[in-house]
Amino acid sequence: MDVWGAAVLMAFLFVSRCDAGIGGINYEERAVRIVDSRSNFPRLVFFTNDFSFDSITSNFCASPNGCVVNGEITFDSCQWSLYLESILLLPLLFVLIGILGILAGIVFWSFRACCFGGCNPSKGCCCPGEKLDISKGEGYTKCVAWSTKISIYTLTFGSCVALIALILGNSNVTSTVDGVSYSVLNASGTILDSLVYIDEQLVYLESLQLPQYQENISAQLEPVLDTMQEAYDTIDSTFVDVSYYNTWRAGVTLACSCLPIALALLASVGAIFGFSKLVYPFAISGVFFVFLSWLLFAIHFSLGTALADGIVLSREANSQNLRLSDLVFDCDNNTDLQEMEQLAYDGLDDTVAGICSLLDEMCNQVTIPCNSGGTESECHVAQCPADPSQNCTSDNVLMYQSIIVADILQGCADPTYVDPQQCPGENCSTFVTCVTLPMYTIEYCQDNCSSGEMQNASLVLANSFLAYDLYVDLLYEEVLPIVNCSIINGMYDDLYNLVTVSAMVSVNTIAVAEFFAGIAFLGLWIATIFGVKRVSKAARKGYSLLSTKEPGTQNT
Repeated sequence: MDVWGAAVLMAFLFVSRCDAGIGGINYEERAVRIVDSRSNFPRLVFFTNDFSFDSITSNFCASPNGCVVNGEITFDSCQWSLYLESILLLPLLFVLIGILGILAGIVFWSFRACCFGGCNPSKGCCCPGEKLDISKGEGYTKCVAWSTKISIYTLTFGSCVALIALILGNSNVTSTVDGVSYSVLNASGTILDSLVYIDEQLVYLESLQLPQYQENISAQLEPVLDTMQEAYDTIDSTFVDVSYYNTWRAGVTLACSCLPIALALLASVGAIFGFSKLVYPFAISGVFFVFLSWLLFAIHFSLGTALADGIVLSREANSQNLRLSDLVFDCDNNTDLQEMEQLAYDGLDDTVAGICSLLDEMCNQVTIPCNSGGTESECHVAQCPADPSQNCTSDNVLMYQSIIVADILQGCADPTYVDPQQCPGENCSTFVTCVTLPMYTIEYCQDNCSSGEMQNASLVLANSFLAYDLYVDLLYEEVLPIVNCSIINGMYDDLYNLVTVSAMVSVNTIAVAEFFAGIAFLGLWIATIFGVKRVSKAARKGYSLLSTKEPGTQNT
């Protein structure tokens, strides 16, 4: 039976690890299958139900009506104590068996000398029988000795296969936790960096001293920055703790599996060379490793069940355009984000209003005498593609960047100064154009116009267009992605795929490996108990007679 049990163990572990490539089943389909089977796993309660067995709903947190109610995710009806027991009760039955096994092992070894076959070779298996006289050539047959050895070899090999599956699953869980931590911290850091960038740009806009700019607008962003910094610090510290405990989980899980494997290999070496003392360590401690394996199985199986329930809840929420991330970062109802969005829109509207007002003044209101001969006609200092007072809006304000302005010098009408160096005159009652230079773009004029007034006007207008571009960039590239949760939603999609596939399969692999490792350890413990007397060469039938023959005597 030991050989067949080991064969079943190896086959199951092979299928559990490799079924992604068998029968066309890929990794994602396998994860879906695991989630569906776990979410439909029977949920029983006893201790929280007045010490009577009863089944409860398989919903996450044992909510009678589910957690998605009237288009909202709510945990108001959760029954956490019932839920915790329901996912732990059945797996803990194996832990209870492991505890009983430890007690049985203590009783067995305490009375081994007088019961259970004694410490010396004897007839029978479990019940004390007649002692075998090794000196007279009595002992165990080759069939008995080799069946015991083969059982030890086979179950040790099966334990090693379980260890390999466990190492792979353990590594994948650690990678998944690290991936989740990176994704969440990266998204949080991206949001925080965007807010810092927004604040820096607002400070820069304030430094331009535009007439339409709302002073101290960046100060209104400080509550948002403080809130996000606090959230980022909380998330960072949380995942530091998660990573810390996961490291301990992975280490303890690996140690609790590697130590019994080492003792099992030691027992196999003892069986190969007939050193029964090498079999004793596992024969004495093996049942304790059975308990540890099934304890780790219970933990990972329960964790996998809760994870599957969370995935099913997430599916249900997604089907109604809801996201679990809204519970942590509710974009639609976050007042700080709404205020930040309004700040961006207000700043954009004020900038457009300022540009249109300045354009109307330059294109319609401010005029100069057209020539130095008198005031018969007036000329505008700027040429606009359209009348700003009628057509300047946020939709077409950028077309006014093509405005050209006149570089003019003015002087007095009486007396007339024709020398540009004497322009403008002093104490003038009437200004006339002394010199009219070519018309330039505002980008050129703000640095190169001869007229100081036109330089200043061009600078203010150019800075206003710059402010407009910055506001548009802040609004559509920084603010709205945060307010609309596109960054958070992108992170959520990444995490959903990571958790539903990698984490689910990996946790399930650990649970399966630990469960069958416990079975293998249990069989190996029993085999080594028999082996402490049966693998020794001295206990083999006829061995003492062979060892005492005189040299040259042939065996018959």
